[in-house]
Amino acid sequence: MTFHDRIRTVPTWGKLLSLMAGALAVRLFYCWSHPMETRDGIGYIQFTQRWFEEGTAALPAFLQTQPPLFCYLSRALMFIGLSAEAATQLVNLSAGTLLLIPVYFAGKLLFNDKRAGLWLGALSAVMPTLVKYSCERLREGLYFFFAFWVICFWLHAVKQSRPMQNAFLCGLCAVLSLLCRYEALELLVFCGIGLPAAIFFPDRAWKNALKAGFVFVLGALLGVAVIRLLPGMPDILTIFVNRIWSQCLGTSINPV
Repeated sequence: MTFHDRIRTVPTWGKLLSLMAGALAVRLFYCWSHPMETRDGIGYIQFTQRWFEEGTAALPAFLQTQPPLFCYLSRALMFIGLSAEAATQLVNLSAGTLLLIPVYFAGKLLFNDKRAGLWLGALSAVMPTLVKYSCERLREGLYFFFAFWVICFWLHAVKQSRPMQNAFLCGLCAVLSLLCRYEALELLVFCGIGLPAAIFFPDRAWKNALKAGFVFVLGALLGVAVIRLLPGMPDILTIFVNRIWSQCLGTSINPV
């Protein structure tokens, strides 16, 4: 049996795990070869440390800056003994490695071929931009992870592969991506409008389109509700009201 034949006998999940191990190795090498941290990365490290040490006392300034999920997950890891530097690094390394999963499923669906999904996963493992953001202590690494899940679930819903279930998960992940970067609001709006439209126009299936839109909104609302119930999570509605207020009027409010 040749090496090529042996590769072909490996199950798909084994190949995907191998790609993920390779992606992690590439990212660890990048971290080792690029030890310098960005200015914004240092800011996230410092805030995560403050949030861990001071609790809610650190929140007012944070509510005037960024969505909380990246720092919240990093802070949670600090409770098991990690430093702020290690915690913020681990969040993005994990997100960058697990990113290959939605990429694989999206590629498999688009091209109707497992090999295409694996090739796209391999590309994601070494793509310089994705590697860079997976290693920096910024929000982008976690944002890309949830954004790719949004795209994956959207495609599956449109292709009528369990449309209601995938529409629900699409809405949920859209909210999680919004908690990483404000730019995800575009994803939320696009999916909320585009998903029912993409289901409706081919066959005029307006009932399925309305159901998909409703389930998408339901998933988004559930995501908001669950996030607001997490212990120590700041009120995300207050964060976004503060952001809109500051952008529109050029000022900020202190909700505490």
